Amino acid sequence: CAGGTYANTTGSIDCSACNAGSVSEAGAANCTDCTPGTHPDSHQVQCLGDSCFPGEFKNENGTCEACPAGTFSPNVNATICTSCAAGTFNPTSNQTSCTACSPGSSSSKNGSLSCDNCKPGYFAGNNGSIECDACSPGSFAGNFSSISCSNCTPGSFSSKPASAICSLCTAGSAASDAGSVNCTLCSPGHFTNNTGSAVCTDCAGGTYANTTGSIDCNACNAGSVSEAGAANCTDCTPGTHPDSHQVQCLGDSCFPGEYRDEDGACVACPAGGFSPDVNATICSSCAAGTFNPTSNQTSCTACSAGSFSANKGSLKCKSCQPGYSAASKGSTECDACSPGSFADNFGSTSCSECTPGSFSSKPASSICSLCAAGSVVSSAGSTHCNQCKAGSSQDKKGQKECNKCSKGSYQNEMGMASCKGCRDSKTYTTYNTGSKSHEDCHGPLIKYALDRESVHELTDAKTIDVSRHEHEIEFHAYSGDWFIRIPEHHYTEYHFVKQGKKLSINAVEHKSLLVEPMITNKFCYKDTEGHGKRFDGYQTKDYLGRQCRTQCRNYDGEEIGPHCEVAGHAYLPSPCGIPKCVWT
Repeated sequence: CAGGTYANTTGSIDCSACNAGSVSEAGAANCTDCTPGTHPDSHQVQCLGDSCFPGEFKNENGTCEACPAGTFSPNVNATICTSCAAGTFNPTSNQTSCTACSPGSSSSKNGSLSCDNCKPGYFAGNNGSIECDACSPGSFAGNFSSISCSNCTPGSFSSKPASAICSLCTAGSAASDAGSVNCTLCSPGHFTNNTGSAVCTDCAGGTYANTTGSIDCNACNAGSVSEAGAANCTDCTPGTHPDSHQVQCLGDSCFPGEYRDEDGACVACPAGGFSPDVNATICSSCAAGTFNPTSNQTSCTACSAGSFSANKGSLKCKSCQPGYSAASKGSTECDACSPGSFADNFGSTSCSECTPGSFSSKPASSICSLCAAGSVVSSAGSTHCNQCKAGSSQDKKGQKECNKCSKGSYQNEMGMASCKGCRDSKTYTTYNTGSKSHEDCHGPLIKYALDRESVHELTDAKTIDVSRHEHEIEFHAYSGDWFIRIPEHHYTEYHFVKQGKKLSINAVEHKSLLVEPMITNKFCYKDTEGHGKRFDGYQTKDYLGRQCRTQCRNYDGEEIGPHCEVAGHAYLPSPCGIPKCVWT
């Protein structure tokens, strides 16, 4: 419990204040009554004798009491508390002094608990201000609590005190100095057409302003002149005439940029022409490759790179069209982009080469065309694309090179988008990539005739029905060695036909024949490690590593995989799936 309070039971959730005339220190279970002749201090923490502390006063009962907020007592045994003076404040009780108001604030009354912030337009630059001072004319304070005022910037003013903002000078007036209290009207011969001007502008030669506060100037009448900043124009005397700008009267000479007409008057050269000399009688036309957009000029300007003027007397230059460029200034025409390059924008200063995979065959191209599928070009600046050679293809547009035909395919023509597949993708393949002929496709092929009218071809294993035939069937092995097996006896009854040889079998003795290519040192049938590649042998062991007596070969219709005859065992299915080959 805090000093001056107590809790006399266990399990208290708050503390009770000591009665009047009693005190307690922090953590007390009870309060103690002060003895006669003493009294509690203002916090009821200890009993005092005859003296009250600074920040307290002795009330009518002789008890020491804290001075309230807004007051103070600096001495012992004060009988009254003193109010804080204007310009100071005291927000809490039991204080021995008051605090001065900080700059930007004030307190105008005695006994203040806080200071007031200065409003916009007012300031207080020192500590302890009784009131905020108004900004003088020509200055302003835009925020609360300002400690000073800022001068109005040139082109603005404040005419009254306590200004929070400065006003802009209106058109026709100006304020050149900072801290202006008003704006000055432009004098005759001067003007400004903007608000917030710091200075007025002189009227240009050949114009005038004859009133104060002008927002623009008037042109001199024909036959009169004026210099810059003139309030009025002056008529030229007989025998003289104004120059082209009406700034001065001339006698016998015309200025450069002018010519003397038939009446002897000096006239400005029109746009597209010029005169560099005094007393010119004619104006020269701007040469091709140059231009002049305004009158009264002494020379012409060269067309910038990327533009041209083909004719004399041009007022402007034309941008080069897409497909054309002009690399230097003063061009009389744009150059066409050469074949193999392009310019896709107006005003090009150069042409860009076609990127690899694209071309332009004609001059003045604004774009390059992509090479069509079946053609490529590898270098930049090409005028044509090259057809893919036999043995390769390209199925995409805009490519730099052709792709070789993959194994199992070939292409015998040029400019093709794809390669042709070998006749049977399961058993036929090519040994290398980039094959150019169907003759590069290799695989087993056997032909046979069930009757005299039709010849059948096989490139893969197949069981053929011969039950309805009562004559001999001739087999001719054109490619690869072939087995002709009796389905009921796969490995005991079979015939062998070597490549290039023929074999005749009497169909009367059989219902069907299993014709299948033999795995040799050239072809691998339905391999699992890279279809159609060359190999050195065939599967000789089963999944347990036991030696096979016969070749592992999957016969027609079997899905579980090839069967190996293992020594001392029956035919067991191999877990390798279709025949596994040993590759080179």
